[in-house]
Amino acid sequence: MAATAYGGSTDKGNISAILTPQHALDTIKKPHVIVRLVVMVACIVVFGCIADNGGDRLTCFINNGQSGDQGPCVLGLFVGVMGFLICIGFLIIDYLFELSNNVMVRKWFVVTDIAVSGLWCFFSLVSFAVITNKWSNNDQSSPYKPATVSAIRASIAFSFFAMVGFGVLAGLGAYRLRLGGGQLAEPSALPGGMTGTPQVETTSIEAAATASEPTD
Repeated sequence: MAATAYGGSTDKGNISAILTPQHALDTIKKPHVIVRLVVMVACIVVFGCIADNGGDRLTCFINNGQSGDQGPCVLGLFVGVMGFLICIGFLIIDYLFELSNNVMVRKWFVVTDIAVSGLWCFFSLVSFAVITNKWSNNDQSSPYKPATVSAIRASIAFSFFAMVGFGVLAGLGAYRLRLGGGQLAEPSALPGGMTGTPQVETTSIEAAATASEPTD
């Protein structure tokens, strides 16, 4: 079994150990996985509010049923749906991370996580700013339905939460990358007693010591 950076030790025999409920539970307990699940929920709320309150689907719900700029709704839907899909993809990678025994492959997984999370943090910021600006500057002379107001406020709030969450994911990825340069980013704690702690092969050392002992 070879000890590797960015997540623990792996060998070909770990495949069956990884595909177990215990490993799924261990994966969910990791900080970046918890944050990713929270971000995924935030993205669902954002695109769910927009998709559910689109009226006749020809007007943006922020326009209160009137014709106008569709940009905020289109942007919010795009950022929310893509953010959800990104979270799903990286959750799968998080779960199967231990299958790779190549340090460089693991490193590029982490680097990709940092880049994508940072990019979607920016897109979430833009979406939050655009929806907030549209809502604050919109003509509210005609009253909105209470459900529409709640949906707009929820999409604004959870766009902000998604932005913060993706930023935290980028920061956690950078932390894992920094620790990975010679240390283990995190113990893998695989089922069956296998962990990510580097294991010292003592058999050959003991054999060499025995061979070097003087004989009578």
